[in-house]
Amino acid sequence: MVILALALAVLTGTAEDGLKEVAPAVRGGAVAATVRIFRGDTGAVVGSGTILKQTPAFAYVLTAEHVVSGAARLDVQTFMASPDAKPERLYRGAEVVAKATDVRDLAVLRVALQGEKVGTAAFSPLEQLPRGKTAVLSVGCSDGGVPTCRAEVLTGKKQVQRSGRKGKAQFWEVETSQSAGRSGGPLLDRRGRFIGLCSGTHGDHGYYCHAEEICTFLRDSGLRWLFEEPRQP
Repeated sequence: MVILALALAVLTGTAEDGLKEVAPAVRGGAVAATVRIFRGDTGAVVGSGTILKQTPAFAYVLTAEHVVSGAARLDVQTFMASPDAKPERLYRGAEVVAKATDVRDLAVLRVALQGEKVGTAAFSPLEQLPRGKTAVLSVGCSDGGVPTCRAEVLTGKKQVQRSGRKGKAQFWEVETSQSAGRSGGPLLDRRGRFIGLCSGTHGDHGYYCHAEEICTFLRDSGLRWLFEEPRQP
């Protein structure tokens, strides 16, 4: 199992310089924890997803609710732990087990495994989330392609409202807009730890549901174990 707990290359210069280099192992791990999601009825790519955990029988994938909305069947493709994102397996008939149709725009899929191991994204401890403007890493399936890693500049945490969706929620804002197909992909901190989920673009900025909102959603959905590490005896 690939856990995204490796260190990113040391930043030089300011946050605006972005990530000058990302270790190949980190890029590979990030790709292995990212999936491409298809509509099973049409074969069209509808977005990305982030594998949070696996059990012997299932993998649990966090994605954006708008990615899965209205699909009669969802298929999930995984990728090898390599920066060039070689496809590994296609899983047909993923099950939606939880979703938030409000502004948070979140859903969890359960994918049946056959004994294989998959990559997973390890949550950053909430007390170690970034503060202020800093360099981070996003991963997603731009325009329906294979997952790609991209340096981002995180500008901070914003409270977001959306037309047609209830409520307000905290989102990370990044300096650049996000390509179609990246929704549901992870946002990672400098150590490769999961801090947010791509939800969309407004103007020239991209927006990622904040890890605190995601943890609340998972806790309320009875899926707390997807972000909590097991307690040591």
